[in-house]
This record gives sequence, C-alpha cells and structure tokens, in this order.
Amino acid sequence: MAAHPVIIQDKVVLITGASAGIGRATAHLFAAQGARLVLAARRLPVLQEVEHELSCFGVPLLLVRTDIAREADLGRLVRQAQARFGRIDILVNNAGICRGGIFCEMDPEMLSEMLQSNLHGTFRLAQLVLPGMLGQGSGHIVNVSSISARLYIPGVSVYSATKAAILAFSNSLRREVLGRGIQVTTILGGPVRTGMIAHAVDEVFRYNGWQDSRLLAWLSGAMDGPEAVARAILRAVRYRKRQLNTGGPLAAAMVGLEATAPGLLDYVSSRVDQRLIGRVTGKLGEGT
Repeated sequence: MAAHPVIIQDKVVLITGASAGIGRATAHLFAAQGARLVLAARRLPVLQEVEHELSCFGVPLLLVRTDIAREADLGRLVRQAQARFGRIDILVNNAGICRGGIFCEMDPEMLSEMLQSNLHGTFRLAQLVLPGMLGQGSGHIVNVSSISARLYIPGVSVYSATKAAILAFSNSLRREVLGRGIQVTTILGGPVRTGMIAHAVDEVFRYNGWQDSRLLAWLSGAMDGPEAVARAILRAVRYRKRQLNTGGPLAAAMVGLEATAPGLLDYVSSRVDQRLIGRVTGKLGEGT
C-alpha cells in the first residue's frame, strides 16, 4: 500500500468501454475526483450521453470512438489523448466482450473477435501507453479481468481463457516494470448485475419452469452492480494495489470451491443439461 493515497485530481485517465456498465461507472467516479478523462468506446452517441452526465463535474473530457480490436483505432486513441492532454497517467483497460455457447458449436469468427478484443486490444493498448509512462516516471495500468479466470464455468471457455491470460499478463508486466514508477493492477470482477446477466438468469428460470421470484431476487441481490467494480478500480489506483477482487462472499466461496474441491464442481457440471448451458451462455453479449 502506498504511504499516502494517490491524488486523482488532474490526472489523465483513459478508460475503455466507457459507454456502459463498469466503464461508465468508473468515468463517474474519476470525474468526481477531478480527473481529466479520455473516454473510449465504439458507440460515440452513447459516449456523448456520458459526457452530458459528467458535465456537472466540470472536468476536461475527450471522447474517442474506438474499437479496441482495430489496431488503427488504438493508435489514434493514444495519439489524440497525448495531443489533448500531453500525457496519460492512468489506463483502465476495461473494454471486452463475452460470447457464450457450447465450444464445439462456436462460430470461428465469434471466437476470433473475442480473442482480438479481450487479448490483443488489452495488450496492445498497454504497450502503446507504457513508453510515455516510463518516460514520465509514473503511471498506472488497471486491467479488468474476472473471477472466471479462476472459476471455470461451462459455456464460457474462451472468455474464461482470455480473462486468465489478462491475469497472467498483468502480474508479469507488473514485475517487469517494478521500481520504475509504474503500477499494474488486476481487477478480478465477480458477477455484475447487468441487463446481459439478468437475461441469462431469466433464461435459466424459464427453461426449468421455475416461478420463485424470491430466488430470482436473491440471485440479483447477490451480484454486484457496476459501481462496485468501479469503486475497486478507484481504490486500486488511490492505494496502488496489485490485485482486488469483487463479488462478495458468494464469488469468494465459488472460487474457493474451485481451488479446493474441483471434483465437486465437475460433478455439478456433469449433471447440467448441455442444451441449457448453450441456451443460457449463448445469450451473453458485451461485457467484462
């Protein structure tokens, strides 16, 4: 832990996937701290909605339409950020996509898109901002991973693999830049209460003919909102943390089971109808 909290005011913070969910919530928290923001996402009109929401904070903003799967977009994003603000102090690598479904039935283009966005986009953007951070002798890279890096759920094998790779990348890079003023953090996010997840849970209930709204409400309440992950990101930057986990006791218990009793989870998985897995995970869309 740093001796004193890092002052966020006037830091230049680049956030990918800033148009919705975790990225949008993170933009709000850093704006409230007085940061200068570079907000990147594929949907410029939605980014403009975020800009309007943040106008009350009076902080400088730069919006850059960016598809992190495209090399040209990544280079343009970093150039525009440096041209506007002269530096990048904090990178929040949040953007990514989740596509679910039975692996052997997965569209090869879908698989390639996930690898390109979640891995190449994350790695390459860190590579592009790092020389400037090393030159100024300070900086912080936050990579948003997931507990699926350590909890292996059927139907999201490729997504889990990308998040595990981000965890390994972050830890290796952190040690590579030790002593040079750069911190690298991994956020292992638990299940986040989004429209995407709500749709998947509803699919499970309808498939099984369950009607118990109390159980559905409990499941929803057991998930974090995007704001919880955003708060973890802010805390990681303020106190220069190596890793923070979100998701609460339920997520921690599941990861603990995976580490100590994988055979039990193997048994549970073997008892689940593969058609259900395909139906549910196939409904997943964008998210991290």
